Amino acid sequence: MVCKRDAYKPRSTARRIRVPNMNPLVPLFILLSLPLAAIGLVLYTDPGIEPALFYASVKTFVILAVIAGAMSFGAMKLAERTKH
Repeated sequence: MVCKRDAYKPRSTARRIRVPNMNPLVPLFILLSLPLAAIGLVLYTDPGIEPALFYASVKTFVILAVIAGAMSFGAMKLAERTKH
């Protein structure tokens, strides 16, 4: 007599869907950069804003984005190393 519990075995040929390891900051960066680009465009076309102030804010945003990306990349590599 075969027990029903023992009769079912999952197929070994089942395929798993693989999702590529994406940096979690990419969607966040896209989400934040669209409104910031629109605000930057308004500030750039406004004659009352000094251009040096606008360029300084753009440089600051780029530097902070690079630092955040580097930290996220480092955390991702550290997590991969400790996973194994």
